[in-house]
Amino acid sequence: MTNAKELLMKNDTKPISDPADKVVEFIEALKNHMKWTLGNEPGCRKFDVVSDAKDRNKFHLYELYEDEMPS
Repeated sequence: MTNAKELLMKNDTKPISDPADKVVEFIEALKNHMKWTLGNEPGCRKFDVVSDAKDRNKFHLYELYEDEMPS
């Protein structure tokens, strides 16, 4: 993968008033998006999501593409 392209995003969600429900809902949506992306976007080789240790409203997304990222 000499032409690999990386995409790193930081996602700040709005403050969560009921964390038990909304965080689980958001994480499930991210899992579905990750699965779809890995199965449907050509060249997507990796998709990771990491939650911020200091702020439960922040998530970091990392995607690795073989050649070109989708537009």
